[in-house]
Amino acid sequence: MSEVAELAGISIGSLYQYFPDKSAIIRTLAERYNAESWQLGEATMRLAISLDPSEGDAIVDAYKRMTLRELSEIRPGGAGAPRIAFENASSNGE
Repeated sequence: MSEVAELAGISIGSLYQYFPDKSAIIRTLAERYNAESWQLGEATMRLAISLDPSEGDAIVDAYKRMTLRELSEIRPGGAGAPRIAFENASSNGE
């Protein structure tokens, strides 16, 4: 925790005031990343809907590839379930 406080430029006491341990920091960062990802996804879908269908499909496909790449970087080899979900959504016209 001392290294985290040092990198953040705050005292360790201040860090512990907000985060009791490292897992709390990781959980907060994951929640923030997840929220930002959802916002980007929603904006991407709104844009795709407003375009010509072929352009919209290209944007959705690019977003799917980006998301799968990020998931595989986070969990190497663990992106199978999301890939299946995306493929199922695509084949169902979602």
